[in-house]
Amino acid sequence: MTAAALFICHAVPDAAFAEDLAVALETFRLGVWRDQRKQRGSERLAPDVRWAIEQARQVIVVLGLNSGDPAWLRREIEVAQNVERRGTGVYRVIPLLLPGVDDAALAAWFSSPPRSAPIRLSNGGLGAALPDLLAALGEPPPAEAASGRNPTPPTDLELSFRRDPALPAGRWRMTIRLNRRPGPKPAAATVVIGPLPPPPAARILHGYWQDLPRWPTDAVRQVARQTDAWLAVWGQTLYRTTLAAPEAQTLIAAWRKEALDLSERRLTIQIETDDPGSAAVIDLPWELLRDEADFLIQGKSPAQLQRRLSGGGDPFPPAPAPLRILTISPRPDTEPTGHADYRRSALPLFAALDSLGGLVEATVLTPPGLAALEKQLNDAWAGGRPLTVLYLDGYLRQDADGDLRFGFEAPGVPGASACRDAHFVAGPALAELLATYHLRLVVLTGVGSAAVKLAAILLKAGIPGVLTVHPDAAVETLRRFWTAFYEELLRGARLAQALFAGQRRLAGDGYRAPGLGGGGIHLLDGFVCKLYLGQHDPRLVVRPPLELWRRLAGQPHSGSLGGLPELPATGFIGHSRDLLSLERLLEDRSTVFLRGAGGSGKTAAAAALGRWLAGCGRFYRVAYVDGSDAGNLHTLLESLGRQLLPDGGHWSVDRYPTAWQALDDLRQTLRTQATLIVLDQLEQWPSEHDELFDQFWKQWLDDWPGLRLLGLGRLGPPPFARPWTEIKLGSLDESDAITLLSQTLLAARETPPVADSSAGFRPLRELAVLAGGHPGALRRVAHEIGERGVEAALALLRRLRSELLRQHGDDPQWPLYLSLELTLRQLPESDRGPLAVLAFFRQGANRLALSYALAMDAPAINALVDRLIGLGLVEDQGYGHLRFDPALAHHLSKALDASQQAVWRERWRTGMTRFLAVIYPQYFKDGARTTRLLRLEWPNLLALLRDAQQSAAPEALARLAGQLEQLLVGLGIPAALAEVVAARERAGQALLEWSRGRFETERLRIERLRDAGSLEDALQSARQLQFRAQVAGADAYSGAAYDLARIGFELGKLLKLAGAAEPAVRELEAARSQFQTLAEAGNASAGRMAAVAGAEIGDCLSYLRRLQEAASAYEVALAQAEPNAISPAIAANQMQLGLVRQRQGCYTEAALLYEAARRAFEKLGEPEGAAQAWRQLGLAHKLDGRMEAALTACQQALYLYEQQRNRNGVAEVLGELGHLHQVLNQLEESVLAYRRMAELYRQMGDGRGEETSRNRLANVLIQLRRPDEARQELYRASECNLPESPTARNWAIRRGLRDIGQTVENPSVADQARQQAIQKYLAYRRVGGENANAGAKLCTQISQAIRAGDTEAMTAKLAQIMASPNVPADGKLLIKKLQAILAGERNLALAVDSNLHYQYAVEIQLLLEELARSGHS
Repeated sequence: MTAAALFICHAVPDAAFAEDLAVALETFRLGVWRDQRKQRGSERLAPDVRWAIEQARQVIVVLGLNSGDPAWLRREIEVAQNVERRGTGVYRVIPLLLPGVDDAALAAWFSSPPRSAPIRLSNGGLGAALPDLLAALGEPPPAEAASGRNPTPPTDLELSFRRDPALPAGRWRMTIRLNRRPGPKPAAATVVIGPLPPPPAARILHGYWQDLPRWPTDAVRQVARQTDAWLAVWGQTLYRTTLAAPEAQTLIAAWRKEALDLSERRLTIQIETDDPGSAAVIDLPWELLRDEADFLIQGKSPAQLQRRLSGGGDPFPPAPAPLRILTISPRPDTEPTGHADYRRSALPLFAALDSLGGLVEATVLTPPGLAALEKQLNDAWAGGRPLTVLYLDGYLRQDADGDLRFGFEAPGVPGASACRDAHFVAGPALAELLATYHLRLVVLTGVGSAAVKLAAILLKAGIPGVLTVHPDAAVETLRRFWTAFYEELLRGARLAQALFAGQRRLAGDGYRAPGLGGGGIHLLDGFVCKLYLGQHDPRLVVRPPLELWRRLAGQPHSGSLGGLPELPATGFIGHSRDLLSLERLLEDRSTVFLRGAGGSGKTAAAAALGRWLAGCGRFYRVAYVDGSDAGNLHTLLESLGRQLLPDGGHWSVDRYPTAWQALDDLRQTLRTQATLIVLDQLEQWPSEHDELFDQFWKQWLDDWPGLRLLGLGRLGPPPFARPWTEIKLGSLDESDAITLLSQTLLAARETPPVADSSAGFRPLRELAVLAGGHPGALRRVAHEIGERGVEAALALLRRLRSELLRQHGDDPQWPLYLSLELTLRQLPESDRGPLAVLAFFRQGANRLALSYALAMDAPAINALVDRLIGLGLVEDQGYGHLRFDPALAHHLSKALDASQQAVWRERWRTGMTRFLAVIYPQYFKDGARTTRLLRLEWPNLLALLRDAQQSAAPEALARLAGQLEQLLVGLGIPAALAEVVAARERAGQALLEWSRGRFETERLRIERLRDAGSLEDALQSARQLQFRAQVAGADAYSGAAYDLARIGFELGKLLKLAGAAEPAVRELEAARSQFQTLAEAGNASAGRMAAVAGAEIGDCLSYLRRLQEAASAYEVALAQAEPNAISPAIAANQMQLGLVRQRQGCYTEAALLYEAARRAFEKLGEPEGAAQAWRQLGLAHKLDGRMEAALTACQQALYLYEQQRNRNGVAEVLGELGHLHQVLNQLEESVLAYRRMAELYRQMGDGRGEETSRNRLANVLIQLRRPDEARQELYRASECNLPESPTARNWAIRRGLRDIGQTVENPSVADQARQQAIQKYLAYRRVGGENANAGAKLCTQISQAIRAGDTEAMTAKLAQIMASPNVPADGKLLIKKLQAILAGERNLALAVDSNLHYQYAVEIQLLLEELARSGHS
């Protein structure tokens, strides 16, 4: 900031005006201080803000009706007034009062009357107040040259028309004046002319501007070129009728000659009376005037055309950027508006303004009613930001008495908010309203006498300019026009100059879009926009300096679109009424559902609507989620957070302890912002999460007023987030359907045969009807047209429609079946036959299952799949799964007779059975990958079970259900699992004899009891099953010996789960022995199970602290694995054996095991396991005294945890790194690690973790002799938990304060803090608080040894610890105290030693007290 900057004091509600004011001042090259760090608005005045006020050149205080009563604003004003009182007079505090605020308000804000007179903002806005404000600032007034657009006035040829009753009908009295500015008195001549040529017929222009882009073939382009020629002839006729009159030639020649010198000339058309019949003259497309050489609007000396009427109001100064635009497009349902796209005016406007960024602010009025318009105008006025331009695109009605009315939308009908009645407002009343709020330009969509009459009314009321737009103008035409028009306005041009720039842009390049067959679409449409001026041609904007222009233009216009899909290559076509209904519903409905068949364009409609609503400011953010995001709450939140948050790319649910905390944080961050979330493919969202999703969405909707959900699906609204308001997506009308056909051909670079291009629109309309207006079907029809032509495609569709009626009857989805059939016809016959098997798959099929069903090898099935993907029939979702539209299966099924159904069902059954035989054993080898596959395939597996229940024997059905139960149990699909369990139990009840199927049924029932938490019931059932198997014997059936070992193994695991480790070891050892015997007999599965049982034994022995036995068990389990084998189980056993060796003090061996596990996890692609292995490796190295190696390992663990966004893992490893850096005397690095650790725990809401982190950080800061920072961290640590909280660790804080006292050499403070730490910690321990510190554990072991009367082992252990070089000094002091206690010392003075760590002092005191109570004193 420079010392010459201005400071603007303002309340938060006035921030937008303050920004406008800053831009205005910068337009005149005055510097303004900006709050880049967002420091304003707090209770305490930030130092930077105070300094900015004190150093400012002047201070402007903005006060409005909505300013409120913020105390911080008063403090800013007080500081400014104090500076002003101390100053020399150059420093000024200038009040600026927004409309509606009078001088009486100053006393409420200023402690003493302001020395400078207040600047009052009038209805004219900031532009009108700038001269006074600049004068108050000591700056010169805004000069005319500031606009930067002051060309020499062109020579003006004025044509004035007047009816004369004495003249025959159709004849006019025309006065020609040549105005030279500056110059002598105008020369004039009056002639009688007529009749004037009638204007081009509306149907001709509609066909020219609309039909040509709709189907731009060579034949249509030839008709368009004929229209070009006709328009040129029309322009020549108009020229001969008017400017070729002999009496006018002297003036015309002078006009031409002077224009050659000035390079510009102007032609003004005006009428002298208010006769309604005169409107026909001024509304003629005078832009088509053409002499012998060219159109007058073109050439070396182009003629700028103006239309003038009376009125227009008084002159006014231009205003600084931004230019504010409001568009309104009422489409009442009860009037014959033609249902034109309600976005037709705004879409090309927004596209044109996109490159102008913050130079322009454009919004859309919602709802488009008169009351909403009045409110918008009044709010803009009260905020000091009046609107400049208003777009009116609606229905004009001229009553029988000649009165003109504009049709707004009335408020929504209760219970039918998607419908709107009409509310007509008289033209004069509308004009008075707009003039009251000083609108500068009104843009009307309309043509003819009604539009001219309304323009005259508006000008008479005081509106400076009215610009009419032809309703048939092409979107690309308007985009180009508005781009040039607003660029010129913002450069300081007058309205007529800006209009001329837009018209020249259109006339200079008629190319609008590509055409079919390689030619382009060229239009003669420079007369689509006409400007009507009053007595003045105003300049609306002061041109900003180049650097300010660039900065403002770089600001984005619309909100964030998140992951909203891109629009189709054809663009979004049609459905405008559907979009309007959706937009209306979203005004007051939180949940709206759009239903439509597959391929009907639901996703494209949502994408178009989301872009539209974000672009016009209705929603600040838009997000999109589909079935792939809805696997679980974690995935859904991850997607939403990444799309909605400003820094979403770095956000993750894993940063929070639970998904619900992440949800709450998202809601709190975003709840003030209007947000639209699109939920697509709702029929694919897993039903098992309905209750969870209902809780999730309702919580958001209840607490987030601006949230709207737009659901998309084929079948109907989902069961969550009810109630939904449903709307059905309609079909495309004929015009839009034809447009989609042509755009599809253009996007695919296909062209209809030349011989077929002259057939006209009749066959195209019939094609649209036969395709049902279905976008998917129309795209397929376009392909047929590109290959065969329109007539051949029409013949094909007629035949297919008859076939579909026969197969599907009156099924409303027949357009979708047509689309599918047209696509299937693109396959060779050799492919179409085998596809019949898809009729039996559910929601998709796996490549492997298909290959088995069709008896095709991998290359053949892959080639077939590639062809299907290329045609869009299937979508590869990974893991071999191919998703397709359920309608495809239905359509294929309808084409099969009963015998064909039986054949293909059997082939499907064979394919699925063989597929299951592959993935079932794979599940136990690679569970993670198979689980991901099962999430895609479970509908087909469930269908296989349902099919088997119709005919399979109980034994086969029990086996199938048992396999599926084991596969589905971990998927989190309770409904599917319940169905499988019920089928398995029914099949088991039908098995009367003891068999493998009966055993497996009972075993799985035990697993379900265990999963349900019924551990006692599970144990009892397991014992019963073991007894039954033992009674039946090992030879009861094939595999009975394996099952006998298996139930022993399961019983051991249940006992382990129940905490009965000793009995669990006995059962597991017996099971391992049985498995080993079977393995020696050649049973490979038994060998693997023997290894698993060994690992389970190791877990139990480790729990029992029988470490050597546990190590032996893990070693045996590892030895039983296949040589060089890599699996998660082997890596887990290596980790477990490493932990045992580490507890035994064998750190080198532990490190080797962790290293082996780390390599295994990395090869298996399991980063979480690899991160844990690196972390344990670091711990082993640290315990072994290898601090540098430990640091490297922990850094690797940190990297992996960060990649996984595992915030808990990151925080814990940061703690290790902080300690290692501290030990290595890398204290600054230690500070960084602990600071980040504390911040992570704060974000996760973990008060205990944050408190610990800040305590550690304070310790390091004390070592760095930075006591103030250390004290601050300790105080922050004390705020992490309430003092009475069980997680509070205030003793550590007191100990830290004691250390600070020692650091700053204040012994009394240090001693007091130490005593407080001891008291706090002693109180914590007395109420049962735990201490996992090694010293505390030693005290416990000493107590046990003394009471047991066996102290030799502990004496030896203490001597060993004392000899270790890794034990710090305070640890050795503890050992000396404990050795004294073992030797019989019981004096409490042992705990009173200022050199003893405060925790050790407490532990010794507690030990001595316990020994006294137990009689060992």
